[in-house]
Amino acid sequence: MGKTPVYVRHLTTETELDDGAVVKEQILLCRSDERGEKEKAILSTVEIKFIDLLTRLKHRIEKGRIKSQSDADNALGKLSERYSRVYRYYTISADVTKKTLVWSTKEENRSDADSLCGGYVLRTNDMSIDKDTIWKTYIALTKAENGFRVLKGNLGLRPNFHQKEGRVDGHVFITVLAYQLLTHILAKLEREGDLRCWETIRRILKTHAYTTMIIPEIGGKVHRIRKAGNPDGSQKAIYNALGINWRKLPKWHVCITPKSEE
Repeated sequence: MGKTPVYVRHLTTETELDDGAVVKEQILLCRSDERGEKEKAILSTVEIKFIDLLTRLKHRIEKGRIKSQSDADNALGKLSERYSRVYRYYTISADVTKKTLVWSTKEENRSDADSLCGGYVLRTNDMSIDKDTIWKTYIALTKAENGFRVLKGNLGLRPNFHQKEGRVDGHVFITVLAYQLLTHILAKLEREGDLRCWETIRRILKTHAYTTMIIPEIGGKVHRIRKAGNPDGSQKAIYNALGINWRKLPKWHVCITPKSEE
């Protein structure tokens, strides 16, 4: 199944600064229905949690567990900070004296927010490049971000806890080197018609592992043989696309001779 299209509109703007200088910018107004649905799903999940906590706060006020208005306002303030994305959709009023907490939906705010879901803006002050180059640069950036996320996790590169500059440089260098290897693998698979993402490729290949066999002899010698297992059909297809002969994967054989007793 192909990806849903992204609708793009190109604009050129001029802004006059306070010192009289004029700044020119290129702007791409983008809209993706798929991205919009994802954003709405995320907001819906957050809103369910918000309403649940709001209902709990209401019960606490009704049962008299919150006795001062300041405590109720502080509780609402914490909710507004934690759930600011959905808090703006509601008008909330708490009255400790009457033991009530009521809320209503701001339908106009919600409608405006829903209409903006899936929309985003790309802008640059480089007037020498065309709109296609702007878009390709953005796509390359998203691929790089996804690559680092897959390789190291969300916090794998920043922050890092090395204390010396050389170690920090080495950490970043290895990360970039791993990313280059990842893009090379994906590009080679794409040329062979395999358009699957790295998460899928890694999930398929992770069950193909090395095994160490320990074989003792009667005389005391111990053989340690480490070799890869036989891949399944899906794994063989990936190796073939990458030009890897799985039958010739490296293997190690170490023979340990016991020390002679004097």
